[in-house]
Amino acid sequence: METLARTLADLAGYQGETRLPVGFDALWDARAARAAELREVTVDDVGIDSPMAVYLRLGFTSTDGTPLVARYVHPLRPDAETGPRHPAVVMFHDVGCAPHGWHHLTRFAAIGHAVIELENRRWSGDICDGWHGGARDLALARLVDDALVCASIASRLGGVDETRLSFWGEGLGGALAIDAAAVGRVRPSRCAALNPMPADLRSVWLEGPCELLYAGLRAHFRLEDPTGKDADALFSALEYVDTVNFARRLGSRLLVGTSLLDTAAPPSSQFAIVGNVAGEVRHVTYPRWAHERVNAFEDELLAFLHP
Repeated sequence: METLARTLADLAGYQGETRLPVGFDALWDARAARAAELREVTVDDVGIDSPMAVYLRLGFTSTDGTPLVARYVHPLRPDAETGPRHPAVVMFHDVGCAPHGWHHLTRFAAIGHAVIELENRRWSGDICDGWHGGARDLALARLVDDALVCASIASRLGGVDETRLSFWGEGLGGALAIDAAAVGRVRPSRCAALNPMPADLRSVWLEGPCELLYAGLRAHFRLEDPTGKDADALFSALEYVDTVNFARRLGSRLLVGTSLLDTAAPPSSQFAIVGNVAGEVRHVTYPRWAHERVNAFEDELLAFLHP
């Protein structure tokens, strides 16, 4: 297992094998501009009565016209029109998981924060989906677009203080939080991620078991390209959605949690993200945890969001 073969000393300062595509900045600047355009938003009450929070469902469309939904919980204000605006968390969930329940989201209202969690669009879950069309056709790039759109909408909500935004997610959601914070027109002051992926894809293919989000790599090289003759073309496309490249542009304060027994998001790939962040970053490791929710990290998160 990778976590037994590499010590923390080996991983410290690791920057990965990811290459920065020449067109990376231009592509994402253009996509971020489209995501920031004004959109119609529908708001529906979900029917939960609470003395401390309001529970709403937001509806809007992404840059390609796909309908999206986000869950929105904000602390109850005495005067919905003139009351104080709240700091807000824009939240993204992992691949293969449903969005968090309303009960889970209520924790943010308890510390005076609103929370907007995007529900991921339905997709194949295959990281290679669309690669033949190049970076512009990648299914995963559309998920980043969705995250950028959600962040833009969150910043414009009436009860949200757009100067006090934080982005947060687990697994794929952690990568989306970093990606959106790095290239979006909305720049949060804080960003947090637990076991973020995808990252350092060239190394994951060679060294990792290729589980969960990376399972598409294993299938690709077993079924479509068993000799690896198109490997460079594939990774040249996928590097447009490799979070290592987004991390280079991140300006927000960053908190990362890494489970050292994680075989779905190999620890070395997470260290590659951290190693490419130029700004302030705190990296917490959990030696006996795998790709799962880490309660101790959730405590770190609350302290990070509400210092």
